Amino acid sequence: MYGATPLLNLTWQNFYPCELRPQQVAARLEFVQIFLEAMAASNAWGDLTPEELEEFEQTRCSDTKLDSLACKLECSLHEMLLCLDDFFFFGALKRHPHKPAHSNDETSKYSHVHLMTGFGILKGEVADCFAESRPRYNSDRWFAEICLYPKIGDPKIPGSEVERISFAENVASLIHEMVHAYIQMFVCQRPQCERNLLDTAGLSGHGPIFMKLHTLIVETVRAWHTSLEYVDQNRCYPGTGFDLWSHITEHEAIEAYGKAGKLGRFLPLNADSPHTLIRIVKEELPNRECIYNVVCRQPASNTRQQVDPEAEFVVDEDDDDYDDDEEYQNDGDDDDDIDDL
Repeated sequence: MYGATPLLNLTWQNFYPCELRPQQVAARLEFVQIFLEAMAASNAWGDLTPEELEEFEQTRCSDTKLDSLACKLECSLHEMLLCLDDFFFFGALKRHPHKPAHSNDETSKYSHVHLMTGFGILKGEVADCFAESRPRYNSDRWFAEICLYPKIGDPKIPGSEVERISFAENVASLIHEMVHAYIQMFVCQRPQCERNLLDTAGLSGHGPIFMKLHTLIVETVRAWHTSLEYVDQNRCYPGTGFDLWSHITEHEAIEAYGKAGKLGRFLPLNADSPHTLIRIVKEELPNRECIYNVVCRQPASNTRQQVDPEAEFVVDEDDDDYDDDEEYQNDGDDDDDIDDL
């Protein structure tokens, strides 16, 4: 396991911007090709009638063209997951499976993430969110279960409005949930790390570490092809890859904890100092509205490192092996206001 900030710095320096490894170049090209082909297939899926969709949702197994189309779209999402893993996460989520602790089976290997979609096991599901990533424990191992839902609504209210989720939204959600899964699997959750949760993973999972890494990944994917330049656009501040919805969700979680008197067990939320490698910045517009974005500065050394998916140690923010004097030096005028998230 890793401290949140060291893992963030290790990760972004391997894709934003730098000389890419051959595996990353291949993953980028493959992702674009899969995305373009899948988007063409998704147009046919979007043209299906409600009756055809109902038939698909109620049929367990058949050889119809409908099932073939659904299989193609689900396979595309699984393949894109592999490409994103290779490009952004060192292949640590899927390509380098680990052996469960205390296992006597030397050949037993498992990946750190399991993907389920509305084109497969989740077909017909109605959820109150587009997607989610949930840590699971099974067979002596932890893994992240990513669910990409086909419909959004309120399943608790009979007869409430239900909307189909587009394939493009599935792709944006896949990126979003993979960042969650990466943090869930590799960021330290020991008590001393949890005390710093407001400055790292966040109470809702959308803390500064998530926002920074997700923003840089979205901006990178948008630059891969003209068809990708609008990825996650509906959820981000205009002209940025900074997810407005996630930002608000974390604000609301902090406020709720404060009202419930539960913030005392956490260290205060600190604004990024100018010395921080990756900063969240706020810009005030002429109409007095504010937008947020992420800015980076290159470190003194660009030496490549790699995440070890089998690592059992923790590189902690307060670890003596990690020099955090510059990374966490706050200016005197910085405050702990949640608006500085």
